Amino acid sequence: MSLSSPPHHEELDRLFTQACEDYRNGLLESAGEAYRKLLEYCPDVPILHYNLGLVHYQQGEFEKACESFARAAELAPHDVDILFNLALSQKKCGNSVTATVTYLELLQSDPHNVDALYNLAGCYKDEHLHREAKEIYREVLRLAPDHPSANNNLAYLHHLDGEFEPALACYRKVLAQNPQHLAAAHMVAALTGAEVAGPPDAYVREVFDQYSERFEESLITGLKYRVPDLLRDFHDRTLGKIGEVGHYAHGLDLGCGTGLGGAAFTELVAVFDGLDLSAKMLAVAESKNIYRHLYHGSIAEILTAVDSTFDFILASDVFIYAGELETTFRLLRERASADAVFCFSTEFAAGEGFQLQQNGRFAHSPEYIRQTAQATGWQVEAAETAQIRKEQGEWVEGALWIFRPVESF
Repeated sequence: MSLSSPPHHEELDRLFTQACEDYRNGLLESAGEAYRKLLEYCPDVPILHYNLGLVHYQQGEFEKACESFARAAELAPHDVDILFNLALSQKKCGNSVTATVTYLELLQSDPHNVDALYNLAGCYKDEHLHREAKEIYREVLRLAPDHPSANNNLAYLHHLDGEFEPALACYRKVLAQNPQHLAAAHMVAALTGAEVAGPPDAYVREVFDQYSERFEESLITGLKYRVPDLLRDFHDRTLGKIGEVGHYAHGLDLGCGTGLGGAAFTELVAVFDGLDLSAKMLAVAESKNIYRHLYHGSIAEILTAVDSTFDFILASDVFIYAGELETTFRLLRERASADAVFCFSTEFAAGEGFQLQQNGRFAHSPEYIRQTAQATGWQVEAAETAQIRKEQGEWVEGALWIFRPVESF
């Protein structure tokens, strides 16, 4: 075909049919090429731009998808499917505000579109416009009372805003629809003061897999998170500022996440390994080239399976997702060299034990940490209180710890 001799209508129909079939069969390159060829002859046909946008979206080319869907929307400004996919692409490009505008435009034509309303609420949530997000989630639930994700997200926002009674009511609705919903079950336990030894591994894995893309921005920017830097400063003040690169032969970063903790100590550790329950968090950590090896699994699973000893162990903001610590401390003692250093943080709890807080995290009393250390072959080298992050505008009180092995244990 050439522009000087336009194809017959039948040939264009054949090419369009083939492009649609290629798309359905996952032949995205071939489908995209066919749609682009069709657009050379029919540049003002909205479905061609729309279908090409679908191809780009499936290929992960979200900027190009935005361009195609935007052109389709210019040609068919009231087409709900075009606007919906344009908003999806804008969100994928990180343009949450622009996506919000597009969803609002769509809802002028189709005000009861549950999917658009749900996604609009998600945009408001990401923009930290909690009041607006909660209002839209309630509208979703008015139209679709059994919408599980809307109930769960509404519960999350109530919980985050300290509105515990409506949060508990929403979490219970989620559990009524799905008794196996681990996050909702954990939060009901937290909000009702249940005694819990620790959260299910699957719950922690799910939370951080979902959180991985925005984890660092949320912690550092939103919550003023600074535990890795606090631990490094505490380490240097307690043990002396160690100038020697690779002072520790073999380190282990428990619950390493995206590598924030490891980055604070990396030059002190010749060989650094990390472990985490979340594969998506580990993928981010791997890109930083901090660790020699990254283990995917729980602390207990990995410490039981590996045949290594470590002279440096780090747990930066990890034990807030673990209640009972005796098992972990005992396993770490078995894997620690005689001269090992174990640095970690906790959130503060009064009394003698540990508790599941209403925010869903665990807090440990200093007395519990000291007693557990003594029972598992560790001695407390140093400890101090610290303000570790902000929550609802207030600093969270925690503690920094350095353990050394007891020689005679």
